[in-house]
Amino acid sequence: MQKSVVSDVNGTFYRPVDEQRTHVRILTNYKRLLINRSKHLSPSAVIGLVRLLKTKCLLEEKYREVKDGRAEMGDLFRLFNERVVDGLPLEFIHASIREMAREASKDIDIRVLNPINAVKKEGAKTGILSAAYGYAIESILGFTEYRDTFPSENIFGDRIVLNSNGTAKGFELRTYGKKAFFLENEFARKRGFRSIIYFGDSEDDLPILPHQNITRLYQKMKPTL
Repeated sequence: MQKSVVSDVNGTFYRPVDEQRTHVRILTNYKRLLINRSKHLSPSAVIGLVRLLKTKCLLEEKYREVKDGRAEMGDLFRLFNERVVDGLPLEFIHASIREMAREASKDIDIRVLNPINAVKKEGAKTGILSAAYGYAIESILGFTEYRDTFPSENIFGDRIVLNSNGTAKGFELRTYGKKAFFLENEFARKRGFRSIIYFGDSEDDLPILPHQNITRLYQKMKPTL
């Protein structure tokens, strides 16, 4: 039976120094936008800058809570959605992501990607199942020699929900805590993946272990596996 490989992203083959790099870039560009507007004495821009400063403090505190186990990553994203993303043009967010992608591409782990790329060349199906934003994943890989390792149609990550006026409402968080469900429905059923070798690194990946199509799960936080 043909082998298949599915990989997580953050912490697995992408190990950034700043795990919140996408957030930071969007925040930075949003601040630039507000500063530019404030120079034209826009009251709304000044109010926006004050709110953004408070938001930055709230996000930093929430991230500490996540690291300490006092909050879930979903709590951080919901705060970011509510106070930053909601109402932003989608292209503004994508432009911010493209800015950070080139630098972020230096943080990929070739020790994971090289063997996946090798089995891909031998005919194995390859895919990504991640809580990271799909556009960000493709943008980072686009600056590397692994841009063709995972077909675009097999990259299943988070997506952005839009408001009725076309602006961004927020990151959907559709895969967070639901990887076993999506492995079954998106990869095993829809894409025909069988005898799956899964690469993951966190507790969010562990529910995948009992999956009937899993041959083996390589979890980097447990070297014995």
